[in-house]
Amino acid sequence: MFRRFRRGIFAPLAIGIILVLAILVGGFTIWQFSDIQEDLPSVIKISPKEEPEKVEITQELINKVVNNILPENYDRESVVSFTEDLNNDELAEVTITATSIVSPQELPHEAYIIVVTPLDKTGNFNKIAEFYFGEEERIVFRSTPRVNTLIDNPGTLDIDGDGKKEIILALGTGGVSNEAYGIFKIDWVLGEINWLKIKAEDGTVENTYFLEGGSVMHQESFYFEDVDNDGVLETIEKASRYLGGSGELEDWGEEESWNWQIWVYRWDGLIFAYNKELSELETKTNN
Repeated sequence: MFRRFRRGIFAPLAIGIILVLAILVGGFTIWQFSDIQEDLPSVIKISPKEEPEKVEITQELINKVVNNILPENYDRESVVSFTEDLNNDELAEVTITATSIVSPQELPHEAYIIVVTPLDKTGNFNKIAEFYFGEEERIVFRSTPRVNTLIDNPGTLDIDGDGKKEIILALGTGGVSNEAYGIFKIDWVLGEINWLKIKAEDGTVENTYFLEGGSVMHQESFYFEDVDNDGVLETIEKASRYLGGSGELEDWGEEESWNWQIWVYRWDGLIFAYNKELSELETKTNN
């Protein structure tokens, strides 16, 4: 009888003990989780991305940036700047160019270009990219390279169709009767500036180096146009020789008095490559 009674109450008693333990363990777990939750915000809280302040770009501010960034061996008197939003982020970038300091008897062989975003009115900045050039290319600078101001060509333009603008510089060099221009591309990921390259008619890969100007006997120019209407610009180099006409001055302004040759360079995803078919088509159109 006694044994039966012990067996009868053992199962409910065991179940009761298990329930009590479950409640105690569950309560402790909930308490622990609540305690962790209180600490979570200070551990994993992510603050919203801080947007750079939109700063009014003045000459005074540019001068402060120049003083903060220009290498000591570069002439501050030669500095040229250009302001524009180059990557469509609604913040203005400042492109600064300068040439190295040399003796009065010499012309500089090295130039410096840097693109920055001013952060505040004191001259602090975010450096986008920089580049030294001229020495390796054996360029002699008569004046400081500057962003192009030609009427027919913009100073900045998205030439390769990636949504970001390339920089077209008047290099401050060239011949007696013309000015040389180069095109520079910003690598926004690597923080680099590089020459935009072209593959010439003979297959050699060169820096973009175009001439604008000429004399009464020859003319050189370059421009950008969507020649084949595919939505992507081609880079076009144009040269002409005066045929003489009747020898009268008024013939000089006539198209038929000139023999035009045109080289059309089409973007292939990496560089601008010479395109024979488009070049012949443009040459025939102009002659």
